[in-house]
Amino acid sequence: MYYFHGCPSWQWFYPYHYAPFAMDFKNITHLQNDFEVGEPLKPLEQLMAILPPSNDHLLPITWRPLMIGEPGDSPIRDFYPGDFEIDLSGERYTSQGVARIPFVDETRMKKALEGLQLTRDEECRNRFGNDVVFLDVTHPAYVFFKQFGNNNDDDEVCAQIQLL
Repeated sequence: MYYFHGCPSWQWFYPYHYAPFAMDFKNITHLQNDFEVGEPLKPLEQLMAILPPSNDHLLPITWRPLMIGEPGDSPIRDFYPGDFEIDLSGERYTSQGVARIPFVDETRMKKALEGLQLTRDEECRNRFGNDVVFLDVTHPAYVFFKQFGNNNDDDEVCAQIQLL
């Protein structure tokens, strides 16, 4: 479904660190596979969900204490442990192992981010946008794509801010 019809659900995830065994698929025809599509995380929220604390400098300054603050000061600090197990399962290098880190609870994360101020530049980076196609003026498709020029003033402001 994902490959031919798009993402069936932005909220659903496989809540285990390891893939299922083939024998786990026995008698699964009775399982429901109806998903609520929902909305994907915004770009900065996605970074907050996947970055380790050592990359907190890539996040808005107002969000960083949630990741690197004292455990009692942040309602989501438990998503970002300082130490965690890496299951090598016979592998030689740690990059080949499975990092046993907690799964981020999207609802808790979004609630923790509520009310935290973002700069205008961060607001522009943290929104859904349009696809961008870069073509040289000599490219045969340039004239075709030019007719779909950007007419949204808000997009122009954000584009200008991002270029500074």
